Amino acid sequence: MKGNRLYKIDIYGLKLGVHEFDFEFDKKLFENIEESVIESGHGKCTVILEKKETLISIDFKIEGVIELICDRSLKSFDYPLNIEENLIVKYGEEFDDSRDDLLIIPSTQESINVESNIYEYLT
Repeated sequence: MKGNRLYKIDIYGLKLGVHEFDFEFDKKLFENIEESVIESGHGKCTVILEKKETLISIDFKIEGVIELICDRSLKSFDYPLNIEENLIVKYGEEFDDSRDDLLIIPSTQESINVESNIYEYLT
């Protein structure tokens, strides 16, 4: 997945403490994902980021609607969303996103792109 700049958070200049970011998502988010299981939807994602000395805690609050296809009737319908997830970001030697709830980034990384996290929480 190619990261969309709309979902980028610059962490390098952030002071220690709590910061809030709002992101809107729509059909464009799903078009950027190869072989996306979701074709359409819209909503808002509030990201509450707490920067500490050794880690970053990110809380995602997602509200919106995605369009799904019924398995039986094959008709599309709107599915309402109300999702809350948490991600811990730690500094390490190499990038590692193998765990769902933990992201390890190099200490030289200046930003985090949350596009893939939002998409994963929606699916």
